Amino acid sequence: QQGEAMSEVRLALDEYREGMITQALDRLALDGRITEAASVDEAYDLLSCAWYSEHQARILDPDRKISSMTAEHHHQRRELNLRARALLQADGTLNGPELVIDGAGFQVNDLVITRAGDHDLRAEGAPRTHWVRNGSRGVVSEVAEDHLVVDFERWGRVTVPVSFIDQEVKGVRGALAHSYALTTFAAQGATMATATPLITDASSREGAYVGLTRPQFDLAAV
Repeated sequence: QQGEAMSEVRLALDEYREGMITQALDRLALDGRITEAASVDEAYDLLSCAWYSEHQARILDPDRKISSMTAEHHHQRRELNLRARALLQADGTLNGPELVIDGAGFQVNDLVITRAGDHDLRAEGAPRTHWVRNGSRGVVSEVAEDHLVVDFERWGRVTVPVSFIDQEVKGVRGALAHSYALTTFAAQGATMATATPLITDASSREGAYVGLTRPQFDLAAV
């Protein structure tokens, strides 16, 4: 957490680590870093709008680190990703045909992340050691009936078949997922320009901590 503007966040996280959870959350609320929602749907909407604002900031400054919403459970992650995609469809970022797999749609310019690795997923002509690993981020550049073409940050342009996208990983379908929202488990170790975590009464101490500690410059929790 960088800069004077994040001083209260740093103090709150120190309190959190020392077990003073209520004091830490109260400090963040007084600092305007936590917004309370009256319902689950309102929480999803508020968080996705906060994420969209940061997404627009990164368009103006591509050197900013990528920021994703975080939530502890997969059903929350899916709801947040749906809302993020609705915002991007409305502004024209997502366009062209849509490949829908188990309720998840993929279009050109969708931001995605792998939830599993595969030695067979490699860019054309790439060495055998350059296969797509778990946690690889990319952008969809082409949509077909039986595959997507994804430009991965580290591995180049890779054809990803439906058989990979639709496979089950740790009891959850989808080895390729949208990266607008991540589970706190997947977000561990990540650094984001702005953190937008979903914190609920059912959040674990560890899960909430992961979400609250991701940002460099801003924290907008709901």
